[in-house]
Amino acid sequence: SKIDSAKSVLDSNGIGLLNFVNADSDFCYFFEVIHRNHIRTFSSNVCSKLNGTPSVYDFTTSDSKAFGNNQIFIPGSNTAGGFALYAGDCNKDGSVDLSDVAEVYNDVIIFRTGYFETDMTGDNNSDLIDLILTYNNSSDFISEIIP
Repeated sequence: SKIDSAKSVLDSNGIGLLNFVNADSDFCYFFEVIHRNHIRTFSSNVCSKLNGTPSVYDFTTSDSKAFGNNQIFIPGSNTAGGFALYAGDCNKDGSVDLSDVAEVYNDVIIFRTGYFETDMTGDNNSDLIDLILTYNNSSDFISEIIP
């Protein structure tokens, strides 16, 4: 059952500050990450604790930081890169599939711009890159892995 939740906007380094007021630092939790068009992802450890101020949980260092190793490695242009959530689940049904591809395609052909679920890269354009990314993840049958 959900004990607490918090929202954050990540900075340019991918760091978000979250404040959990109902969670007890002596208990074990799974951390759940939800993004507007990515696969919902959970922390891998059955006993992740909020042990300190601030507590840190870094999903980017290894795919094993996500439950079921449900992340992808993204090489960096100026860095070694890191692990990230899978993109493409714009209808939030738990999998990247043909319905997501169709939704992205429909926005691509009308050159939709702005903050929309079909913009997988976050550049405020629903374009061919977003379509290819969604298609590739649907072809790999990417879906949620839930504890």
